[in-house]
Amino acid sequence: MDSGFAKHLYDYVVQYGYIAVFLGLAIEGTGMPGPVEILFFASGILIAKGSFSLWAVILIATLGNLTGNLAAYAAGYYGGRPFIEKYGRYLHVSAQDIDKVSKWYDRYGGVVVFISRIIGITRTPAIWISGISRMNVISYAFYSLCGDFVWASFWTVVSAQSINIFNVVRKNGHILYIIIPIIIILVVFVWWKFIKFYRTGRI
Repeated sequence: MDSGFAKHLYDYVVQYGYIAVFLGLAIEGTGMPGPVEILFFASGILIAKGSFSLWAVILIATLGNLTGNLAAYAAGYYGGRPFIEKYGRYLHVSAQDIDKVSKWYDRYGGVVVFISRIIGITRTPAIWISGISRMNVISYAFYSLCGDFVWASFWTVVSAQSINIFNVVRKNGHILYIIIPIIIILVVFVWWKFIKFYRTGRI
């Protein structure tokens, strides 16, 4: 990520405050790819400075993301599969993704919406396919709200505590030289297994 672009996003959040957070997360909520983590990081800095409230950021980010989710749901509902097949390349959604997530919907129902908010690989397909499959909008909104809240809470808290984490790393570097590689290996292994199962259709 270009440092100049990151600074521009930070300045954007500083200048427009919570409105910038809401709009950024609303755009991300449609499934559009973007460096949304930088918005959280900028918010985290402002939380540490006392300019932002942690709970306000979580609430606004959640509502912004839900707004984008509902907009994408409406596009899928009224545009149908042809809309996704035509514009899916801009959202990094393929016909294979649509078929895969559709099968998950048949097996697990609305729970897929909740889980997809947390697992990035299924996030965008699930958002759009909810509308295509004519999922009940109330159920969709409920599962989306729950998932968005968990996701927004995670990134807000992590961003807000980043300074403290940095201090811990600096003071306990000799211990973390052992712990961090182990954590990285475990995360990579779990993610690799998930990708493997996803591509072979076992989940």
